[in-house]
Amino acid sequence: MGVTTLAAILWEPSIERFLFILKVMFMTLVIAMVVRTREEIVGLVWVIVASMSFYGIKGGLFTVLSGGGDRVWGPPDSVIEGNNELAVALVMIVPLLFYLSRHLDIGLPAYFAAKSRRQLVRVTLIVAMVLCGIAAIGSQSRGALLAVTAMLMSMWWRSDKKVPVLAAMVLVIPMVLVMLPDSWYSRMETIGAYEEDASAMGRINAWTMAYNIAKDRITGAGFVTAAPEIYAQYAPNPNFVLVAHSIYFRSWASTALSVWRYI
Repeated sequence: MGVTTLAAILWEPSIERFLFILKVMFMTLVIAMVVRTREEIVGLVWVIVASMSFYGIKGGLFTVLSGGGDRVWGPPDSVIEGNNELAVALVMIVPLLFYLSRHLDIGLPAYFAAKSRRQLVRVTLIVAMVLCGIAAIGSQSRGALLAVTAMLMSMWWRSDKKVPVLAAMVLVIPMVLVMLPDSWYSRMETIGAYEEDASAMGRINAWTMAYNIAKDRITGAGFVTAAPEIYAQYAPNPNFVLVAHSIYFRSWASTALSVWRYI
C-alpha cells in the first residue's frame, strides 16, 4: 500500500486515504494485542453487534413503516454512509447475531444467568437478525439482495436445525417481499437486464478501467481512481466516472497487483 501510494497518479488524495487506512490497521493491531481469550473475543463480538445492529434495527423499522419506498442509508460522514456499504455491514452482522443467540453462556453479565432473562436476550437477537436483513433489503442495493440470499442459504446449510430454520425463512421472506413497493422490484430486475441500466453499465466501465490500469501499471494507480483524469486514460467511456463497487477490481486498480503481467 505504501508503494502504490507513493506512485499514485493522484498523490494527495491517495495519501489522505493511506493515512486513514493506517489508523484503521493500527487499531486492528491494538485489538489483536488486547483481545486474546475466547471470552474477550465474544465480548468484542458483542460490542460490534451492539454498535452495528442499532442501525440495522432502525433501518429495518424504517423499511417496515415506510413500506420500503425509501432507501435505508447509514450514518453521515462514516464508512457505512452509502446504502451499499451499510448493506454489506448489516449482512455481515446477521451471522454474528446468530452466533451470539446460540452461545449466551459467554459474554453476558451475571444478571442474565436466569433462564427467562437469557431467553429474552435470545428473542431480542433473533428480532435484530430479521430487522437487519430487512434493512439490508430496504437499502435497495442489488448486491445486498444477492448477499442476503447467499447468507441465508449458507446459514441454513450449516444449521443443525434445518427444518425449523427453513420454516422460519418460508414464513418471514414472503412477508418482507409482499410489503416492498414496485420501485424496489424494478431496481432488482435490472440485475438480469444490466445492459439497460446506466448504473450497471457504469460499474462495468469502472471494472474495465481497473483491468486496464492493472495491465499498464505494476504499482497500480493509488487509492483514488474514480477521477476524470484517470478515466480519460484508462476507461472505455471516459465521461462516465463511477466507483467500481467491487473490492476485487478496486484492488486491481489501486494496488500493486498487476505484477502477473511481468512474470
